[in-house]
Amino acid sequence: MRAQRRANQPVDPVRYAEYYLLLEKIFGLYREYQEHYNAKLLKLKDGKIDEMAGDIKELISMNVELKDINTQQSSKIDTLTEMNTQQSLEIKAILGHTIDVKRDLKEMSAKFDMMFDFVASMARFALPMWNGSSVFKTQLDHLIKQKTLTYALTHLKVMFVVAFYRIEEDSTYLMVYICCTNFADVGARIRKLYKEHNTTPSDDLKMTMLQPEAICLITQEINYERANIHQLVFNNSEAVVYNNRRKSYSMVYDTIDPNVIFTKFGEMVDILLEQEFQGYQMRRSQVLEDDTYEVNEDIIRHIKDSDDKFFDQTTPLCREYIDQYTRRDKTTVNGYKPVAKIPHSKTHRSDIVLAVSNVMYPLHKINKILDADNGTNEVATMINTGVMSKRNMKSLFKTTKAAAEAEDVEFDEETQERFNEVNEDDLPDTDDEDFD
Repeated sequence: MRAQRRANQPVDPVRYAEYYLLLEKIFGLYREYQEHYNAKLLKLKDGKIDEMAGDIKELISMNVELKDINTQQSSKIDTLTEMNTQQSLEIKAILGHTIDVKRDLKEMSAKFDMMFDFVASMARFALPMWNGSSVFKTQLDHLIKQKTLTYALTHLKVMFVVAFYRIEEDSTYLMVYICCTNFADVGARIRKLYKEHNTTPSDDLKMTMLQPEAICLITQEINYERANIHQLVFNNSEAVVYNNRRKSYSMVYDTIDPNVIFTKFGEMVDILLEQEFQGYQMRRSQVLEDDTYEVNEDIIRHIKDSDDKFFDQTTPLCREYIDQYTRRDKTTVNGYKPVAKIPHSKTHRSDIVLAVSNVMYPLHKINKILDADNGTNEVATMINTGVMSKRNMKSLFKTTKAAAEAEDVEFDEETQERFNEVNEDDLPDTDDEDFD
């Protein structure tokens, strides 16, 4: 701002000159300052630009690398996409094949189900022929058709043994009878044998009868088993004499102790109780031992166990029946004699829901066991427990076929034709538990 001069103030040219020189100097310094300041700004801007240029260059380099990586990833993605497409096609093909396989398996399973049902139905018919429960049930039903239940029960056959001994000077003579007769004839048979050995001119020839012992129900006469009995019970001893007419074995023991004879007879009975005398049992054993049949041993074992159980249940009842025909003879050691008369008064029995006499009660108990028909039901049990299944259908078929042939089973014409058409090679026989 210019200084104001008063009106009467004198003018000093020197001062004005110095003032303008000072202004000129200040202006020059200001211009110099501006130049330096602008130069500094330019310098700072150039550095920033260079720095930014470097950053941009680095970013461009990184972008190039990222582009390369992206290109590689794109290539990999393309490859994976192509592989995925190929795998999708393969999976689709596998799924299609799986559907076909499942359909085939379903059809095969249905076929095996039908085949198993058929073979199982044949087994229900043939295999019970190897089980005492069904064998005697069939026999009883046949007898009932002829007359009454009482007639049928008393005309089942029972195997029992009767022994007589006579003590001599220094030894004991023993005779053992193997009897096979109807229940109705048991009493008569015992009385006849007792009479033969006790109706003699001399008391020295009389023989003491031991208590008769039941062995088992029997399906037929046992003449052809004489050799086996001789071997098993008497060890093929030449000292044992067999009388075919009497069906008896006689022997002499070097003892005069009746208790020893009683023990010897008990040992014979124990051996007989362990044997198989039924014709079907012998045929079953022969089939099992014959490798050409290739039967299922588990099935045979199951049938045999059921068969043994049947005789374990019925033999004590046979013994109970036979015991009623004799009583203790107190004049002898371990001796018995026939009962003069069997009472036939009836008593109601809650377990069989029937009024029967004491002598008939054991036979009605046997009838109750036969009514259960465990022989036929045993096939269903084996199916339910897995002993019989689609997995072992081949051996089941062979076992059923063997039983049918051994027992001369007669099927109806249509069933026999289907049975003959079965191709064993088409049947499964595997241990794979997942097969079912």
